Amino acid sequence: MCSLSDLTHSSSDGNSDDNDLPSDTSSWSLNLIDKFGIRKVLTDPFELVRYEWSLCNLTDDEVFRIDEIVKICSLPCIDFYSLEEIPFENSKLYKQWVQEWFPKTTVKELKLFSDNCEEFGYFLFDTIQQMHKPKEKENEEPFEIDYQVLFEKFLKLFELKIKVQPSLPTARATIFGQEISSKADFLCTKCDDPRKILSVCEVKRKCLAADSEFSPVKKKLRPSSSKLATVSEEECPNSSFVLGMPPNVYAQHVGKLLAYLESSVLKKGLMGIVVQKTNVIFTFLKVKPESLEKIRRQKPGSVKFDPSKNEEPLFFYTEQFNFLKCQDRKVIFKALLALRMMEVKGWDY
Repeated sequence: MCSLSDLTHSSSDGNSDDNDLPSDTSSWSLNLIDKFGIRKVLTDPFELVRYEWSLCNLTDDEVFRIDEIVKICSLPCIDFYSLEEIPFENSKLYKQWVQEWFPKTTVKELKLFSDNCEEFGYFLFDTIQQMHKPKEKENEEPFEIDYQVLFEKFLKLFELKIKVQPSLPTARATIFGQEISSKADFLCTKCDDPRKILSVCEVKRKCLAADSEFSPVKKKLRPSSSKLATVSEEECPNSSFVLGMPPNVYAQHVGKLLAYLESSVLKKGLMGIVVQKTNVIFTFLKVKPESLEKIRRQKPGSVKFDPSKNEEPLFFYTEQFNFLKCQDRKVIFKALLALRMMEVKGWDY
């Protein structure tokens, strides 16, 4: 995985016109994003939610309670690098499996946690079962893992409101004097107002390399590192990486955040989540109104920000955390619990 110092500025789509702005953000590339003058800041998921996104203040007692809930709800039996690594026995019934892996848990702040946990477990069980099911015919289509639904079930543990396609609205905005459009994979919205967005989410099952996760399951060597990048440079030898994701994914994600920015619950910016298989990256695009106005009205390459006024847009991002790994999941849980607790507590922004 490349560090920021290894950042490449080559276009991922071979676009020869540096000032060309595709109207759909799904066609955006890295060389275009470089023209926005965005400064990138690596941070921790909980720090990002509490101090940068910062919907409202959390007291030290509330943070202590979040840590307690994480310990209660961490699902310690699930500790794997990938779905392929999870053991499966054809003879084991779902009821037996879910009781073993998802014990009943009571948390006053998450009244539906056990029910939602069972729903997540059911989908996980079905996914693993399908992965291990051999094909009966030579021309039978292979089973493809639906990572998006899996992550939606995971988010539901925190009782977040989710809006998915086809009901998902297309976002439209003016960038560099042109109208652009974008459509996220799904949105986390405010509990009492579906028009207001908490987070723009997108799920990338794989990169463009010839790598797929189909049944029957093939055994893979366990990586030596405790961190597993679900889409790695080895899997995508022809793709450079930006902030832990392929450059086209990074560019298009920034485009989505800009497009949905006006619908954010916060005027100062919009949070995002990028999922690559079972790995999660939290992001937050912070843009001052005067800086956004420059991006909206000026031409590509002509946007100039005054360093003395701190006008540069900031893109906060985290490392990847695998929600199948117990220690990584605790980090994800803490960030999502903070998000949920802020939403429930009030909207004093």
